[in-house]
Amino acid sequence: MLTVKRNDLRGESEFEKQLRDRMNGLSDSVDCFDKIAARAFPEESEDFSDSGSTVTDLENISGKRRAAPVLRWISAAAAVALIFGVLPRTALMNDIRTNLSGGKRRQYNELVSHIIEETASGDYRVYDLPLGDYVKNDVLVTPMYRCPFNDTERGGMSVRIFVKMCGDVPTNEIFAVEYSGTYTESNFVAAAAAGAEFTEKELAELKNDKNAWKNYSDKELIKAVECNFTSDTAGKLSLLHDGETASAASFGYQFWYKDENGIQPLIADVLFYTSGTGDKYNYDISVQRADTEDGGGATLPETVWETSLSFDGSRITSDVSQSAFTREELFGGYRQQSSGCAYAKCCTDAEDDGIEKLTMKRSLPAETVFTGLTPFDASVKREMRVYVSPAIADEMSPKLQYYTSGSSGGVSPEWYICWQGTERISTYSESDGWTDEKLPSDDSPAQDPAQQRLTR
Repeated sequence: MLTVKRNDLRGESEFEKQLRDRMNGLSDSVDCFDKIAARAFPEESEDFSDSGSTVTDLENISGKRRAAPVLRWISAAAAVALIFGVLPRTALMNDIRTNLSGGKRRQYNELVSHIIEETASGDYRVYDLPLGDYVKNDVLVTPMYRCPFNDTERGGMSVRIFVKMCGDVPTNEIFAVEYSGTYTESNFVAAAAAGAEFTEKELAELKNDKNAWKNYSDKELIKAVECNFTSDTAGKLSLLHDGETASAASFGYQFWYKDENGIQPLIADVLFYTSGTGDKYNYDISVQRADTEDGGGATLPETVWETSLSFDGSRITSDVSQSAFTREELFGGYRQQSSGCAYAKCCTDAEDDGIEKLTMKRSLPAETVFTGLTPFDASVKREMRVYVSPAIADEMSPKLQYYTSGSSGGVSPEWYICWQGTERISTYSESDGWTDEKLPSDDSPAQDPAQQRLTR
């Protein structure tokens, strides 16, 4: 007898009990039909006459054989009719109907059609990179969204990412397409959408909002660096994290974020470090509103892809363990205090998108100060900070060389030191050496956004 089994169900509702009872009752009917069919159409010949002659089959008037299991098919059709016509339309039954009708494949086709139509005319920033690079370094590409696809080690797989722009500011209207070979629809393997959609009217209003980006404070970021990293006591520029030499960096990411509660101008600070060869990283993100006096009122949004589908319509659950970046609490839960925070901007002349390996060295004494990766977006890369020991940086003219993938290096970076417990920042130039600036207090007039970007 065919029975209905429970698979991974924590509890049994009344409907599920009725469904199982009906299916089991239906299976009894199927068994009954089987017995009738077996009697009417036996697989082995039976003797029905005194002479020993047998009936081997039944024939219709055309002389053609009629299939014996016809009654079984009739009973199966009755079962399908019962499921679709009698049982109530619950989520469980809707899933069954969707699977049997090819609805998932239709969802994928609709998503792909929407992406092609939307990105053909809209103002989008486009990233293109190998799938393996995106899976491994997703935080450096789309900081608020982890990679929606998995690396299955298929060769030649790439990802194209579309970020809707509002002027020069990105939004959280994002699409991603996994494809093989060249970017054509016939080569698409999977597609994903973040879920937010901005209307042209909303974008026009946001572009004219002069107060949206009036405030930014990096005090929380500086505090996180001071409390998670200490100066190396051996007189090195590099930092220590939990007693191990660490390469620490950060970058800022401003964006318009839309959800069911409205649209917010947000600025995210991404702080990350590596204690080894640069293969594994730990990171954390802090988010603040840019249109409030103190940056408050913002909580880290639940930035997960609303839809991620494979070409067969099945839903993709991304495996974040494939990424080289692991989330660790660096903002909040502070453990220690240091003497300050010093950082350099080494990629201020960056023009091209792409993740690069950045190495910063000091010649006297010989020391590798930083080894790590840069963000993908060139505009974000230009504002990247590399953190070093503030005590050593203050004692010497920090003539360092930095190297990125494919460059010869040799250019001195821009240097900044933020002093703990004071309202000043020191900057370094080849001609003037160290100079001090007074940081704006909380009640000072807001800086121009362009000037803010210079001091981030």
